[in-house]
Formats: sequence, structure tokens, C-alpha cells
Amino acid sequence: MSVPTPDRSACPAEPRVPAHEFEPENLTPVPSPPESLDPAAVRCYVEQYEIAYKWRAVADDYGGVREFHVDTSPETAVAGEDAVLVEDDAALAHGRFGEETPRGHFDSPTYPFAYLVTDEAVWRAEGSHREEPPDPRSAGTLLQCFDG
Repeated sequence: MSVPTPDRSACPAEPRVPAHEFEPENLTPVPSPPESLDPAAVRCYVEQYEIAYKWRAVADDYGGVREFHVDTSPETAVAGEDAVLVEDDAALAHGRFGEETPRGHFDSPTYPFAYLVTDEAVWRAEGSHREEPPDPRSAGTLLQCFDG
């Protein structure tokens, strides 16, 4: 499958993340685009984006998620001349919620995800528990376009 080129009219004005109301003070920011398509740099970028993305997806749950982590073991592969594919088949999101001490704890079911990062944009796809990571080229959402 070829590497997609983003339709500039479909590029979001801000990096695309789930809408949420609760804003914990230590909410992980959406990372800046990687400086290169070096697989290690892209993997680091994807790990940071996944935490920022998933925390916002569950931020309002349980009365407000105050601490959040995603355990990942992604595999990184060059996907064409100008793209890097990062996949994980069993990421685990977990964290703490509530205002009282000790805070409540939650674990989500494991889930697969995949990102495709090019020098122009990033796409993300997520599957259901025990599925293979979906292909972000065909089943992904355009999260952000890069200036360049």
C-alpha cells in the first residue's frame, strides 16, 4: 500500500484529540512533530501522542482521571521512502481517578493501535481488544498535518 498524502483541506487546525471537559493540571501535552523520520524519534513521538490522545479520551471518566499511563511495546518499521509505521497489538491504559486519597485505580482492556508518520502528517488507527493493529493508511484518522 502506498504512503498517503494528506488533503490539505482535511488538515485540522489543531492536532486532533478527543474532546474532554476535565482538565487535570498534569495532562500530557500533544507532542511536537518529530524532527526527522528516524524510527527511534518517531517511536518516541508516537508513544507521547498516544498518552496525550488516550488520556483525553478517558479524562471525564470516573469523575476525572487525574493520573494516566499507557504501557506500550510498539514495533517500528519503515513504511516506504518517507514514512514510518508504529504498531502495538496490546497497549494497556491505566490510571487513577477521584479527589480522595487513596484515589481509585482503573485498567482498560488492552487495545491495538497504529500510527503512520510521514514528513507531511500523522494518521492513527485503533482496534478492539485482541484484534491486530489496523492499518492507519486505510482505517486511520488524520491527526495532524505538519508545516513543511
